[in-house]
Amino acid sequence: MDVEQAVIERRSVRNYLPDKPVPKEIVGKILDIARYAPSSGNLQNWKVILVSDHAMKEELANAALKQKWITMAPLLLVVCNSVGDVKRLYKERGEFLYSIQNVSAFVQNILLTAHSIGLGTCWIGAFDPEAVKRVLRIPDDVEPEAIISIGYAAEEFDAPSRKTIEQFCFFDIWGSSEKGFGPLPLQEHMGAVGEVSKKGKSFFSRIFKK
Repeated sequence: MDVEQAVIERRSVRNYLPDKPVPKEIVGKILDIARYAPSSGNLQNWKVILVSDHAMKEELANAALKQKWITMAPLLLVVCNSVGDVKRLYKERGEFLYSIQNVSAFVQNILLTAHSIGLGTCWIGAFDPEAVKRVLRIPDDVEPEAIISIGYAAEEFDAPSRKTIEQFCFFDIWGSSEKGFGPLPLQEHMGAVGEVSKKGKSFFSRIFKK
């Protein structure tokens, strides 16, 4: 699966086959690829805790505002921000922006890589960080930034709606959309997102060829 297809077809999966575990070698492959994410100063400040124990998944589900569906996933990846080096090098901006951006890039790599090899994931951000830290014995100077559920999806669903390019893209200054991207809306060019991903055609390439 190429990058374009992975980006377009990835979904947030909340229903998994509970009796189909994810092989360790596949988890290793995902993390091995994800570690090539960009990071400020190449500090790579992400840490990951793999959780497969059912009782611990129950505790994490409670910490995540009682989202019980989380326990259905055979594996949870708790991605943490070891902020120390980033804070020392980049001060306040490093602590409150760069370190989180680094971890976010790492998380996105996990989501796309997992999808590309046939797994479903969901990026979970709604949780009590202090409760997660207590459950997993995370040090005080490390912050949990994301819980990723991962497993084999037990559902399929259509793509959610997305804004068109002209709804979020400006030229030169905020609010300027005079140059445009050619005729829109998006659907007129490429139909349903799923159909385009199957054809392997890029919306952007079609737009800029006009």
